[in-house]
Amino acid sequence: QQERPQKAVAPLERALEHDPTDADAAALLTETYRAAGRPEKAAALEKRFRFDAATATADQLAGRARTRYQNDETETAERLLERALEKDSVHAEALALLGQLRFEAGAFAEAADVLERSLAQDPRAPTRWTRAAQAFLKAGRPARAATVAEEGLLLFPGRLPLLRAHATALMRDGQHAGAIRRFEEALRVMKADGLLDGTAHAEPD
Repeated sequence: QQERPQKAVAPLERALEHDPTDADAAALLTETYRAAGRPEKAAALEKRFRFDAATATADQLAGRARTRYQNDETETAERLLERALEKDSVHAEALALLGQLRFEAGAFAEAADVLERSLAQDPRAPTRWTRAAQAFLKAGRPARAATVAEEGLLLFPGRLPLLRAHATALMRDGQHAGAIRRFEEALRVMKADGLLDGTAHAEPD
């Protein structure tokens, strides 16, 4: 997991050598050091270029939050996301990651709301549709979960995680005939993708 960030270190270091005052390059290199498993280098560079959350953009804050999340620093990630959303209340990436954090914390109703807001800004990520449907389902709202999954399938037809989410939501909502049709469709997709005979791997939810 650290190979790709490690490859990015050298060009960023050269960019900073070329212009030692480039705060954007310094911030990016700091996060790259963290992602590459070099926290001491990140700390030293961060000390040189104190990241000012007051002047950072929502994009910068959301990017730093994702890196902290990937490093299991969830509390720091959440604080950065809150600051990002103070600057841009409809920032899709910040909303999506905050929704994921809420989901993992078991706050499913809040996660569903935040993920739905993210989808309203950027509907192009199928995993967000799946996670939003799952959040509504876990929050005890199967009808809404079914609607969200169905809307996702209109954009991403045949997407297996969405098919499973839609079928489960329909079943929980008492729409058994519709659920069976979706389960059958999911089985057809699995068969076509070689998932039933063990020759392929399922895509993540």
